[in-house]
Amino acid sequence: MSKHYLLFLPPDIIHKNVSYDQPRINVNVAVAQLQVDDKILLVRGDFLHFLRGNLLPFVYTVIYVNRGAGTVTLQLEQTHNQATPLPKDILLDMASGNIYLLSASDFTQSIKGMGGKRMEEKALLEHIQSYIRAHGYYFDNETLYNYHICLKVRPFIILAGLSGTGKSKLSQLYAEALGHKQHYLRLPVRPNWNDDRYLLGHLNTITGEYFTEPAVEFLMEANEDEDNLYFFCLDEMNLAHVEYYFSQFLSAMEGEQAEERQIRLYGTRMQKLLEEQDKTPTLPAQLVLPDNLFFTGTINVDETTQSISDKVIDRANTLEFFNVDKADLGLGYRVLHEIEVYLANSKELLAPLVAFDLQVKQRILPRIRGNEAISDMIKELQNYCKQNKLERSQKRLQEMEKRLKRDGYTNFWR
Repeated sequence: MSKHYLLFLPPDIIHKNVSYDQPRINVNVAVAQLQVDDKILLVRGDFLHFLRGNLLPFVYTVIYVNRGAGTVTLQLEQTHNQATPLPKDILLDMASGNIYLLSASDFTQSIKGMGGKRMEEKALLEHIQSYIRAHGYYFDNETLYNYHICLKVRPFIILAGLSGTGKSKLSQLYAEALGHKQHYLRLPVRPNWNDDRYLLGHLNTITGEYFTEPAVEFLMEANEDEDNLYFFCLDEMNLAHVEYYFSQFLSAMEGEQAEERQIRLYGTRMQKLLEEQDKTPTLPAQLVLPDNLFFTGTINVDETTQSISDKVIDRANTLEFFNVDKADLGLGYRVLHEIEVYLANSKELLAPLVAFDLQVKQRILPRIRGNEAISDMIKELQNYCKQNKLERSQKRLQEMEKRLKRDGYTNFWR
């Protein structure tokens, strides 16, 4: 009859060997009591400090024991949704080394905290799609699946397109649908970001105090919580030169090992100088860019933004958002959503047709400008307004068409 065990493994062993897509692993353990078909739960952490360890969301079965070599082969049997702390009422025998025998009831109790079995990938994406649509946004399956696959391949994605097309909302709702609303940070980039202190903060060399920014605090949280996913969105990231303020992150993304994925906060010379003055910096000199942190950058393509360098493009997949149109105007979800809100708030105050007419005039027509190339579009919109009795919008379009014929150029403004 199979038995149930906790197996404590150091974080570095976990990092190298354990993942949901690696169905079989070999580990060096004291194998005397283990038998084929025994069930194993893995704990990240040293047994002597087990209270700080987490149960990983996997159930393994022993399929081979090599007593001479002191190794066992484990086959992944179940994958659950989340890692969980060890149940507090499970008392562990300190003399057991890194293996502890569990009762059947303790084994069951331990699994209950893992949030249920993980969905199949296709079912998970269907859930994410339903969640996004329930919040009033619509992305075709190809776009959503593409975004999902890109995150699996590289931790950095660029979403490019027109303002208001739902770029940042895709990153936010994707994270929320996975249950990581509290692990999502959206940070708007400012045009004056010319180095990485706007993300990483800076050290006060007089006091040794390190003044943090939201980005470095988020990085620290992700480092301390390796069993959860963290999503960082740099909104309108090309308002400043990306390679100026994001250079350390871009370099760290290329590293395979932890020592190659370092984000340096201050230099070793400054660290030694502070130590000589008996000042202890409040943050370490460097942090690791963890594997559970994913970056999405949104960029708008207009005259207010900076170009994206090859250094940035080479490190990211770029997805385009230019296909949310009406009459080739590039209307985004933001405009459509706000029109819906206006119509809802105009109830019993304005006739529905009048309210919609005003919104077409106020939210859509101001976007129209150009030369003779837009002549057909103006005619198309006029026909639409006439057929749907949008008198205010039709009148303004007629004025715009007259100016186009007279001047060779027109816009909404008189």
